[in-house]
Amino acid sequence: MRERNTSQPRGRAPSLVLVLCGVLLASPPVTAKYIFTEEPLARFSPAIGDQDLFGYAAALHLVDDTGASSDFQHAIQNTKIIVGAPNGTFPGGLTFTGVNDAESLNHTGLVYVCPISPPGDCEALTGSGAGVDIRLFDYEGNEVDRRENLLAESKEGQFLGSTIVSSGNRLMVCAPRWISLETRGAVDFDRTRGHGRCFVAAAAERNMSDFFITRPCDGGTPSSEGGNSYCMAGTSAALHETSDTTFSAFLGGPPFSSSNGMCTSS
Repeated sequence: MRERNTSQPRGRAPSLVLVLCGVLLASPPVTAKYIFTEEPLARFSPAIGDQDLFGYAAALHLVDDTGASSDFQHAIQNTKIIVGAPNGTFPGGLTFTGVNDAESLNHTGLVYVCPISPPGDCEALTGSGAGVDIRLFDYEGNEVDRRENLLAESKEGQFLGSTIVSSGNRLMVCAPRWISLETRGAVDFDRTRGHGRCFVAAAAERNMSDFFITRPCDGGTPSSEGGNSYCMAGTSAALHETSDTTFSAFLGGPPFSSSNGMCTSS
């Protein structure tokens, strides 16, 4: 028996290899019948040579379910692979005018959209940029309170993309190590704890550009460290469709030191 070479090709970025089963994310009347193992699907990070942890988490996401129940090819073309690279940095395959120097390389994490059918290039989700909270990836990195020139939140090491879930046509990605700083005086970083947050795209948001944020652990202060205000919300997550227009999001948040963990739904 010949030994298979499982090493990563020289000079290639971290990769994700999937074995796809039958009809992907089609509507309930269609079931998976086939397993394709001869040619497993491989996708590579655009950030060649970057230790971005591409493939840490992944989910299949249907961006257009019209005709999916009757058209196999339609379902394949409109099913995307959402891949997390929680140690990803800007630019990491992205290009933004005027934001391309070494100081902008924040390890905020990236989330990529990869097609199933060729061509197989992956692109990072960036959001619309129309507001502070609706961008999935904030290429500006840490946010500073300009009135007092103090750090307001820390996105460095927030691990965006370490948790990715899809209910079919609703998508949620999480950054469980995101930190919000409530103080506006001298910041005691030894007492800083993470809150975590998740980004959710509604079913109608097919282009995955506008997200709303849920952060159940946000708002804690050092005096309430024993409560659930210091937890890594989004370390685990699930979505449950309750109707065509409503859904529930479940988030798990392990504790920090003496604080309490939590599991919440919204």
